[in-house]
Amino acid sequence: MCQGIHHRDGERFPTLWNLLSVFILLAVPLLSVLPGPGPGPRHARNIRRLPDPLPPAGPPPRRCIPGVAPDYNAFLALHTEHRMNWLLSYREESDKPYQAGNRIDPDIELAATTLEALARALASFPPPDYTRPYIDCVRTD
Repeated sequence: MCQGIHHRDGERFPTLWNLLSVFILLAVPLLSVLPGPGPGPRHARNIRRLPDPLPPAGPPPRRCIPGVAPDYNAFLALHTEHRMNWLLSYREESDKPYQAGNRIDPDIELAATTLEALARALASFPPPDYTRPYIDCVRTD
């Protein structure tokens, strides 16, 4: 014979099932009368809630995508040749779209209307002299 709880236990213990159902019917309404949980933790009590963000007034702004030089391969070759001293850029909205800024001295900038003119200017422009930091540390005793 199989021991344990099976579906006919309700018929064996009718009083127990009745008491359990009465307890559940009385306990559930009492749960709604109990007070809510206490205040939050101390570190979270003084946090101000941020207001809901306002929806955007209009469409998001378009991203500014820089122009690509017409002869990109020649521009890339010129950049590769002079990248140690110069930072090259192309801005098609400017009247002088080919621009170069000196990496050593940021105050020096060159601009040209054509890529060939910028290449000649970069080739003839001497790199600025600068003192390397370790030279100051050498003793002359």
